[in-house]
Amino acid sequence: MKKWARNLRNVTSLGISAGYVILWAGGCAGTPAAVPAPVVDVNEPVAAPLVRVAVSVQATEVYIGSSESFSLTDDDGVLAVGLENEVFNIRREKEQILVFTQGGEMMDTVEGMLKAEPRSESGEIKVNGAHYPHRIEIVPGAEGGLNVINVLDVETYLRAVVPLEIGHQEEGYLEAAKAQAVAARTYVAGHLNQYPDEKFDLFSGVTDQVYGPMDSRHPIADRAVAETRGMVLVHDGRPIRANYSSTCGGKTAGVEESFVGESLPYLRSHDDKVDGNVSCRLSRYYRWKETWTGPELHRVLSRTIPRVLEKPWEGKWVLDVEAAETGKSGRIVRLRVTTDKGVYEVDKGAIRQVLENTTGRPLRSTAFEIDVWKKGERIRMMVARGRGWGHGVGMCQWGAMQLSQDGYEYDDILRHYYPGAKLKQWSPEDDLSQDSVGSSREDTDG
Repeated sequence: MKKWARNLRNVTSLGISAGYVILWAGGCAGTPAAVPAPVVDVNEPVAAPLVRVAVSVQATEVYIGSSESFSLTDDDGVLAVGLENEVFNIRREKEQILVFTQGGEMMDTVEGMLKAEPRSESGEIKVNGAHYPHRIEIVPGAEGGLNVINVLDVETYLRAVVPLEIGHQEEGYLEAAKAQAVAARTYVAGHLNQYPDEKFDLFSGVTDQVYGPMDSRHPIADRAVAETRGMVLVHDGRPIRANYSSTCGGKTAGVEESFVGESLPYLRSHDDKVDGNVSCRLSRYYRWKETWTGPELHRVLSRTIPRVLEKPWEGKWVLDVEAAETGKSGRIVRLRVTTDKGVYEVDKGAIRQVLENTTGRPLRSTAFEIDVWKKGERIRMMVARGRGWGHGVGMCQWGAMQLSQDGYEYDDILRHYYPGAKLKQWSPEDDLSQDSVGSSREDTDG
């Protein structure tokens, strides 16, 4: 095969950074919960554990560029050096990665992994036009296509997670953003090497935590990450399962109400009230209502039950929809649907997937009550009156924002939502294998 003129496989040294030291800057393990980490300049390089984040999975093709000159390498060495704003087209053919020039000329093939890295540590790699820091790795996905993975230190990662997860950017929400930074960092601590077959740790969407390109950052989030550097939540010396969701509706859920598994002492149901006021009362989803006519309900359930439960839908009419079991928070943990041909039972988070509204969106939470009106035995209309958005376990983000505005500091907020958990510095010596914690998110959260 004809090689491109700037194919540089035989060049051994280009002054390109080879990686980042996997160490943590800051205090030692066991820092008291009341003592926050010192303020650090966010522009200083951060020595922290690395995390591999999939910014795209099963992609058919990828365009790679940079804000400065950059290298493309594989296991055999340097393939090429791209100039500032030059773009390469990357595709997959069977188990090989194909590299094309911007003009469409095929440069080379790669077995295994292709890496793209800027000349300097402050440089950026562009993936389909979006800017990401540090390094990009491209590997064949186990399920097909290409997985595009941003490899970066945890603190830099959090700078593009906190603003997308907590949302608000005003100064009054700083302490909530700091609580979010700790929860998100704790999630990472418990989920390294989560997808070994796919060669990454986390998805960049709500399956894990929402992570975006560099233009997602905001100064308030940067400050929140810097002022909590290295801090994670632990229980019995292990990183906790740091669940969080948008709006709990006034009462958090126990983890066993929304997820498969046993109860946990720091994720139990409790009233989300401080000084007699519900913390998330200003959320637009503090209270909500959904309505279905009988035919609309039939159309929704006949579509969602086969998809979610993997069972065929049987029935011409919906006769009843009722709560078969509720949890301590009042959330429905088992829903029973009765048709003229049979009975279906739906558990926990799957309830939200089954009871879509008429526009196809999952139900906002499982904290709802059902009213039905019937004509004979058939449902003529059904109304769900609910509270909150999300699974309701752990930190309520709207509640945290209200507490921040009310003058509570981030460690107070964390103690409120994760009772019994303690703050400590994440140290390189800590055993942070992810088998002690479960998924912190669900794919329907907003």
